[in-house]
Amino acid sequence: MILTYKIKHNRDFSRELELAQKVAEFAIENRDKLSSKYVSHIGLKSTIACQILRKYGRNKKVKTVSSVKLIIPNQSIKLDNGIIYISSLQLTMPFDRVCEKINQIEIDDVYAYVSVTVKEEIPYVPEVSIGIDLNTTSHCAVVAIKEKSTSWERKPITFIENIVVRGSVCRRKDCIKSLRKSSIVSKTRSKI
Repeated sequence: MILTYKIKHNRDFSRELELAQKVAEFAIENRDKLSSKYVSHIGLKSTIACQILRKYGRNKKVKTVSSVKLIIPNQSIKLDNGIIYISSLQLTMPFDRVCEKINQIEIDDVYAYVSVTVKEEIPYVPEVSIGIDLNTTSHCAVVAIKEKSTSWERKPITFIENIVVRGSVCRRKDCIKSLRKSSIVSKTRSKI
């Protein structure tokens, strides 16, 4: 499973992001020249430039570029003792998550988006299943366990119990006043 974590990097990459914008514009204009040797005069590191060329040059639907992130591939990333080191940008970041490997990192002006591969957990297989049927004809609920062949039924709540427990079934003032005076309500309140 691939997860992406968002981490603040606290560095100013405005110059590199401007260069990445130029590389992306070059990739859109020249889709047949998707090698870092054609953009070496721009001045961006070749590992980052190659990833940007691949992303924007191979996508035929892209016509313009508004914002570009710096894309660092796996080969330029080192993870050691909970610290990520990116050699092409001379950047170190703390990373305390458990993962098999880091796939890539995308960096914008504030955050670094770390994409990692995590070992998938074994899905839980239930041993017993419970079926609940609400609002049946003669009962409020019927609960059944298939493996044990047992079922329980809950008798419906009477009208007076419903008023005492919920308090919202009968909203008319006359009805509530008459029920407060009756002895049936006081008996059911003491049982609750």
